[in-house]
Amino acid sequence: ALLALRVLGGNYWRMLLGLAFAGYALAFLIPSAMVRVVLLAPLAVELARVLKQEKGSAGAAGIFLALGASTYYSGYSVLTGGLPNIILLGILEKEGMTIFWGQWGARMIPVFGLGAVFAVYASLRLWFRAPQLPGDLRALTRELELLGPPSAAERRVIWLLGLAIALWATDFLHHIHPTFVALLVSSLLFVPYVGVLDFEAVRGLNFSIVLFYIGAVFAIGTVLQGTGFTAWASGQVLEGSGLERLGWFGRHYVVTLIASLFALFMDTLAESSVITPIFIQYAKAHGMDVINTTFSLAIGYAFPYFPYQAAPIIFLLGYGYVTPQQVLRATLFVGGAGILVLAPIAMVYWRLLGLI
Repeated sequence: ALLALRVLGGNYWRMLLGLAFAGYALAFLIPSAMVRVVLLAPLAVELARVLKQEKGSAGAAGIFLALGASTYYSGYSVLTGGLPNIILLGILEKEGMTIFWGQWGARMIPVFGLGAVFAVYASLRLWFRAPQLPGDLRALTRELELLGPPSAAERRVIWLLGLAIALWATDFLHHIHPTFVALLVSSLLFVPYVGVLDFEAVRGLNFSIVLFYIGAVFAIGTVLQGTGFTAWASGQVLEGSGLERLGWFGRHYVVTLIASLFALFMDTLAESSVITPIFIQYAKAHGMDVINTTFSLAIGYAFPYFPYQAAPIIFLLGYGYVTPQQVLRATLFVGGAGILVLAPIAMVYWRLLGLI
């Protein structure tokens, strides 16, 4: 937290933009948005303390949303940055196709990675006013110097995360699935003299609220799927859309809009597991490109409009630094920007690259 302040300086808006990019950068290191938010929330608490921003203040809320919302929304531009991406990839591989880490990044990072960061930042500029920050940050620099250089354990974590990125970025060479890379590195974190974790520390974490929320959301998705409603509804929408008759832009954008519509009824994790197979089978039956259809679906999954659609966003509320109204304004703005602005830009970008 102190290092971030020294690098970003004392300007509140510059600090929020830097924090938003920091949240995005963490998506390259940690595959789960929930885990990233769990790690970033204490950093946000410490930054608010150092900057004398009380719980419930606009200044503290901006810090939380800059870190939490950016790491969630922009993380989908990284193949391993969101669990719905992994579910989507697994379903695609059952059809005998795959998407490599670098291939996903080339399509998604320029528009949805950077675009989501700036969308989060724009929402903060729109809804918040810059608070008064401490004028003298020299005391913070002295406090940072007292912490000393990174410890041996911290250096080991950096090396292990670097190993994960290297393996993900070169998956087109070794063909090790991103899930197994994440499993390998997370396991190494528990190995004596190599990792830094012990099972007692993990056992002490309280995931009851989050697990209850995830269980409830998946229960809704299971009921919708078990009763056949999801398959019936998506089939009706797809057959009525006439996707195969649309041009290159309309075909892919309508897929994104339909995925975004169904996201209103279930968590993105549940949606990716339920809706993706139906779209893939439709694409195959109507001569549509399956890979491009998959990317269009991923956009619809990546930009929820409401907090209840994403467990990591719900988790942010538990700290009490942001109100439901503040979170709702941010998600509506970023979700709308993603679907209405970034998605069309991305499809034109893909067209220019000759991908669609």
